[in-house]
Amino acid sequence: MFEREPHAAEAARLEQTAAALVAVQSASFDRANDATRTSYPPERRMSGEQLVAYLDARLYAVVATTRADGRPHAALSAFARVDMQLWLPTVSGSARSRNLARQPALSLVVSDGEGPDHAAVVIDGTADIVPVTGAPAEVDDAYAAKHGSSPEWASEWIVATPTRLFSFRDGDAIRLVPGDRELVLRHVGIDRHLADEVENRADVVAVGLRVDLLVDVEEAGCF
Repeated sequence: MFEREPHAAEAARLEQTAAALVAVQSASFDRANDATRTSYPPERRMSGEQLVAYLDARLYAVVATTRADGRPHAALSAFARVDMQLWLPTVSGSARSRNLARQPALSLVVSDGEGPDHAAVVIDGTADIVPVTGAPAEVDDAYAAKHGSSPEWASEWIVATPTRLFSFRDGDAIRLVPGDRELVLRHVGIDRHLADEVENRADVVAVGLRVDLLVDVEEAGCF
């Protein structure tokens, strides 16, 4: 028998995050110039639910910070999402950590695909440096669930809070990692401890969860 309360709370939290992200995106386009709005037409922008799903499906972001002499520094980083913040593991004294200590602002690009199937989220935001020992337990849990293990090598987390966000998706759907059934289940509102009880799309519908948050789960190869 399904337990409704735990996954209902998680689904509500995902909805709040989706609403927060799309609010940042809407405000960003309101402030943008015509060239930016033309480059990201409304019909190609991701919804709040798609933003959450996309950020959770992608493993890495290109992160840009500013060096002491004003030159840009960009590097790939793994990340995990907790609510609307992105948490990036790093080590004390890294180039990005030093840059952010001087100027706590960054840009991130999360992209996927090529040609007619590409998608991207571009984020500008503020950055805080948090020691690993000072991070909430759910950060490590989110990272391990996404990447398969905790970042044992890290001594700090960079916490990026979006202040500007633009998204673009070509084609009709946000792509998922093929076969990642658990990822789909998390995004339609099922906690991991219920995943083994859900065998197909009918079971998802039977417990009253929103399959429309994502592309069709059967076509994604997740069941």
